[in-house]
Amino acid sequence: MSGSWDATVKAVRSVHQNTDSVIDVIPLGTAFQVIADVVVGDAITAFGGSRYRLAVTVRNQSQLTILHTHVEPEKDVPPSKVRFEKPVRVDIPGGWAAAEDDVLDVIVSFSLKSGLFTDTTAAVGQSFIVSKDE
Repeated sequence: MSGSWDATVKAVRSVHQNTDSVIDVIPLGTAFQVIADVVVGDAITAFGGSRYRLAVTVRNQSQLTILHTHVEPEKDVPPSKVRFEKPVRVDIPGGWAAAEDDVLDVIVSFSLKSGLFTDTTAAVGQSFIVSKDE
């Protein structure tokens, strides 16, 4: 649970394209999406002028390589007296290479700036396995 002065990622999950279905096994090279549930405390949002940035990295843990990186453009957090909660959905394009049975995971970093205040955090999603079968 994040506090009123915290900006955090509650959860990260890799899902099949345009669904909320979490990936356990993914066919080789298939496009998918990453959802990061971000939360910004009400003490930060009350000031207004806050901006956040989210970076996503897909890792192949079996081969110790990076399959894909993506940095979302900075976005505004609307001023409010209540905390900001938003699932940020990022597209991971198809065509990536891996071997059958490789283990993949996703790590995200989240950075929020509000005036002189900066809060950063990172989270790792559940691992999933590559399959050659469709």
